Amino acid sequence: MQSSSRPRRLISWLIVYVAAIGITSSIYFNLRLFDLRRQRAQLAEEVGLLKVTDPKRVHLSHVPVRPDEIPPGVEAAHVWKYRIYLPAGYGPSFVTGRRAVSADSPHSDGGRDSSWGGKEQDPVETVLTIALIKQASGWTFSQIRGGSSTSSTVSEDLPLDSLDQLVIESAVTAETPSQSFSVDEPICLLRLRSRQPVESQEGETTLYPGIVTYMVESDQRDAFEQWAQGKTDRMPEVQR
Repeated sequence: MQSSSRPRRLISWLIVYVAAIGITSSIYFNLRLFDLRRQRAQLAEEVGLLKVTDPKRVHLSHVPVRPDEIPPGVEAAHVWKYRIYLPAGYGPSFVTGRRAVSADSPHSDGGRDSSWGGKEQDPVETVLTIALIKQASGWTFSQIRGGSSTSSTVSEDLPLDSLDQLVIESAVTAETPSQSFSVDEPICLLRLRSRQPVESQEGETTLYPGIVTYMVESDQRDAFEQWAQGKTDRMPEVQR
């Protein structure tokens, strides 16, 4: 009896030993997987990785700006970075209104800048940087995308030394790091404006010292311009 029970005990101990190894390995790999997921989430937060849930929509993500990205010799700077996914066939147009801007539309009274890119057959992922840079001559507004850039001076009516005095609206932020939009929807990337409006005549649109940048699909430019010039109260309805 003893000789037959000993192999059974050995087999039982072997089963327990293998099970213990399996449980330990499972715990280790689950912890490792959790750590990798945490690292990926941290990396996504640091570099603004895009999660494209619908390849037919425009996707934006917020990209944090590190202090070492501000070039030396700059007195002060405010920087916003966006990682942008453009679906196939989307031709981006960037329109910036300056000096006096509306609180809820692209309408502005002052200088306007625009740039546009061609339609691509394949989806495109790009990074757009919008910066306000203070130099000896004053504040400059700059946009950098790929190998192209634009810049213009900013009205002295806009107090930029402290953004606390301004109303700031960004399409994506650290609190809302990603958004998606219909391809025919005009996207207000960034609006900065004073809290106090400029003087206006009765019946005129209320405007504020500020600056605003929109991105719109090139096929929508005519309708967008009608809206920006105040010839219509709104863009045609879009499918969100």
